[in-house]
Amino acid sequence: MKTMLYLLLTLLFFTATSCEVDVPDMDRVPPKFSLQINGDGFNHTFTEADDLSNVTLNLRKGYEYKFTLLGSDAGGLQELLLIWEDELVTANEVNIPNGLPEGWYETNHYDHSFEFYPFVDSIRFQGDASDAYTGAGVSGTFSFSSYALETYSNLFEIVARDYGGLSGEPNITTQHLKLYIGNRPTALVTRD
Repeated sequence: MKTMLYLLLTLLFFTATSCEVDVPDMDRVPPKFSLQINGDGFNHTFTEADDLSNVTLNLRKGYEYKFTLLGSDAGGLQELLLIWEDELVTANEVNIPNGLPEGWYETNHYDHSFEFYPFVDSIRFQGDASDAYTGAGVSGTFSFSSYALETYSNLFEIVARDYGGLSGEPNITTQHLKLYIGNRPTALVTRD
């Protein structure tokens, strides 16, 4: 119940604060984002300000987790991505109730720059400078399962990009969250 109330309030706040904006001439302020993950007794919101360099998020294989991804920039949000990369062939499922909102896309491809050709999936918001908005968001569920192994590692990459203004370079904010999928309890743990 608390989670549903939080998501409803987040969506209401986001809807009330995300509005059309004229892209300024210059924008040097990087965009912000948050990724809330909830499930298996775990509830945490990750932001662009977090230091994720020495932590791993343990996820239970086959469990379903709820997520909310939000991004914002006062000068207009050009792009918001949630990318996950599998190091081996797995089954993963992302479900967005009622489909992706306008401006959102789902992509998947094999990345052949690595020896083992990992499968890369993402959900992406793509803005339009002629009809720019201060933010975007999406909620849904995800789960990971492995066909071959009991445990494996993975990665979430979160990217937010603004326009940088009409005459500037885009500001980009990126975070990498290491994931461990297996039969351990869901928790954020410090790596040795």
